Amino acid sequence: MQNFTVKIHSLQNGNYQSDYVCPIDKRRKRKTFKNKKEAKEHKNRLEVKFHQKDMSYFLELPIGQLIEYHLKRCPESKLNQRGVPFRDFYETFSRHKLYEINTTKLREWFEVLRIKHDYSEKSLHATKICLTHFFRFLVEEEIMASNPLKPIVFKKRVAPKRPRIYFSKEEIKEILEKAKDWSKKDHYTDYFYPFLYTLVQTGARRGEILKLKWRDVDFKLNSITFRDTKVHDDRSIIMSKGLRELIESLPRHGEHVFTKEDGTPLEANMPSRHLVLFKNEFSMIGHKKDWGFHSLRHSFAYNYLKRGGSMYQLQAILGHYNITSTVNTYGRIKASDDEMPSPYDF
Repeated sequence: MQNFTVKIHSLQNGNYQSDYVCPIDKRRKRKTFKNKKEAKEHKNRLEVKFHQKDMSYFLELPIGQLIEYHLKRCPESKLNQRGVPFRDFYETFSRHKLYEINTTKLREWFEVLRIKHDYSEKSLHATKICLTHFFRFLVEEEIMASNPLKPIVFKKRVAPKRPRIYFSKEEIKEILEKAKDWSKKDHYTDYFYPFLYTLVQTGARRGEILKLKWRDVDFKLNSITFRDTKVHDDRSIIMSKGLRELIESLPRHGEHVFTKEDGTPLEANMPSRHLVLFKNEFSMIGHKKDWGFHSLRHSFAYNYLKRGGSMYQLQAILGHYNITSTVNTYGRIKASDDEMPSPYDF
């Protein structure tokens, strides 16, 4: 690296101080040593380090190319594990140069992300963890001097912004019975009951059901495979008897299992709009609980654990990245649903 030098100064107290401008972040760095020998050794290490690696090349690259470089070098990186915030980060900063990103700009971006997607502190913390893989890599590669995310702190454990809604087995049955014969004039709703039933029987996310294709349904193995899920992985589960019979009875209008009348995939917000209409018509369902599609996922977990299911099996079925996510979300169900939590009979 051109024009990089480390100066050594003697101090009045007999110590020695190294002084240089870091070529990565353009900041002046100083370090004090007890004797001149240690200062010179430090000087030599720095000069070898920065002359061997031309940082100017990386500093001129846009963030988008650095992200591609990182993912190529680290295929196991968790940077893009959370799809929505990753895409937002890429769209916001991909054209920036590395020296244009600092802690202040990242704080501002997190605040915009919070408002835009109504994220909780827990979601923001999880997003920070994923991004840290990228910035830590840059620090280890000596492309950055320090991780700008480090001073940003979010609460790891906070109460959910909205109370989770759980339905009993009987309430789920009631919802499905009402949905089976429900239709709406001037709306294509033929898909609605099968869509709802699949959510109930699999505990899958709404987006996973929307993306489900016929080639991912294996009637020989009696399984469904959800592709490219939230944790960027595929997940296969066994179909219940009722779900298999229902899916086998569906017409095949296109490559997706759930489609519009013309065979094109359902629009992402179409089921949500119809769910609002359905709930308005049957407001007595669930004792007027303010529920959504994700409540059916929570209810799947609730009833699965209540029946004696394993937390590790539930993790696999729901597709959580690790068991911690499953325990943090549903671990309290076990305790609250135990009819006799005390070990004593007196």
